[in-house]
Amino acid sequence: MVVVQTSKTTIGQSSTPTVAYFSSRGPSSLGPDILKLDISAPGINILAAWPPKTPPALLPIDRRFVNWNFQSGTSMSCPHVFGVVALLKSAHPDWSPAAIKSALMTTADTKDTSHDNILAGGSMKLADICYTT
Repeated sequence: MVVVQTSKTTIGQSSTPTVAYFSSRGPSSLGPDILKLDISAPGINILAAWPPKTPPALLPIDRRFVNWNFQSGTSMSCPHVFGVVALLKSAHPDWSPAAIKSALMTTADTKDTSHDNILAGGSMKLADICYTT
């Protein structure tokens, strides 16, 4: 069992969504062959399953063993997108992949907490997607 509790709440400030420094921001200045992203999902400090015989710090001196660890990256955000796609497909079995992609992109939040328009498709909003008909 995992219990996650917040330790502090700040009124008037939002901690998410924020695009990670390592995330793509759209077409690259290196060349037009590097594409933009269409959707973003949570991928920073995600509590995930961890190999039980692997120390969380990945250092030889770390002798701890855990079943869960906080991880960041696209490997953490992909399951979020897949889960939302699975929910959409179960609610709308006749939708094509293009229709599902459209639902994801047209209901997304296109600004991060800095209010910069840096996301091409935006951050998924599950509540809005679920009510898409």
